Amino acid sequence: AGDFDPIALWLQESGADVGRPRRAYLDIEADSRVALSDIKSARILCWALAVDADQEGPARTVARGLLEHDADEDEARVLRELVHALADFDQVLAWNGDSFDFPLLFARAVKVRLEADWRRWLWLDHLTLFRRSNINASESGDEKQSMALGKVAQRLLKRTTHETIDVSRSWEAWSAGGETRQALVDDCAHDVTIMPEVEEKTGYVELFQTLCEACGVFPDSKGISPRAQVEAYLMRLGAEHGYRALMTPPYSEEKKEHFEGAFVMPPVTGIHRDVHVADFSRMYPSIILSWNMSPETVRKVRLRETAADRPSYLSHLPPTEFPLPSLHCVAPRTEIVFATDQKGLLVEALERMLALRKEWDKKKS
Repeated sequence: AGDFDPIALWLQESGADVGRPRRAYLDIEADSRVALSDIKSARILCWALAVDADQEGPARTVARGLLEHDADEDEARVLRELVHALADFDQVLAWNGDSFDFPLLFARAVKVRLEADWRRWLWLDHLTLFRRSNINASESGDEKQSMALGKVAQRLLKRTTHETIDVSRSWEAWSAGGETRQALVDDCAHDVTIMPEVEEKTGYVELFQTLCEACGVFPDSKGISPRAQVEAYLMRLGAEHGYRALMTPPYSEEKKEHFEGAFVMPPVTGIHRDVHVADFSRMYPSIILSWNMSPETVRKVRLRETAADRPSYLSHLPPTEFPLPSLHCVAPRTEIVFATDQKGLLVEALERMLALRKEWDKKKS
């Protein structure tokens, strides 16, 4: 088993483009009596879908659903209505969706025996995308503040959520029936429009879509990972040159190999004179470009004798040094040899990325 699924491999090797999905925003309210650790056991009480602002007006709710009876049969009806409403869309965003809305939806569908192929949609956690994008862009410290949707709305939109009903007491509001129950779904329908308004303010989802189109990854939660984006980009570039990616074991944070990073000097205290500070612009990319570093440019070249190469009576002599072949270079510390007669795949990828960065910097200016 490899860490690239067949569809991802086909997407890169065929050169197929990633299209623009029809986007919807989802919010679900569930039984508040159930702890978050057991959220999959919580009955879904109501849901709402919203869309981005367009020529028809600002962001708005386009569909909603409300449970009428505390029974699996009625919850199945509510979920069937949701599946029917989602048929017009390809991508579904929810705030904290990967930890709440999505697993809850999938688990409850199984519980009430609703058959649906959830692979039909791209499931994107808006909170995860916002947090990652905001850390890279924020200069005001917002990334260290609360990521609750209501708090984000206060900071970005200067508005608050429409809290007629306290969602922490959603079950009490639903069980009260009548206008209180209706207010629960009305609040849900109102609050779901906050997500497209956040997107209109930040543009993070559109920026993510651009990255997905450029790298060749699907615009879902898995595509947020920089590792997924870089791997897909390199696979696509490799396919242009006739390379095929090798399968590797599934990626694990616990088992990943650790490499020595940049040298960090210990702090030097006191007052010193004649101090010079040197800094390098894009140091690691520059090193890779200078030595043409790429997996397929590595060459097994002997640079000196080893103890096994000579008899013991000559062990006192320094090892014989071998000349570096023409059109090769060697990294000084690791002594890994790279061929320079053909540009490496990683080098070409970096050159393209640096050119794109320069182009977008000009546009930003």
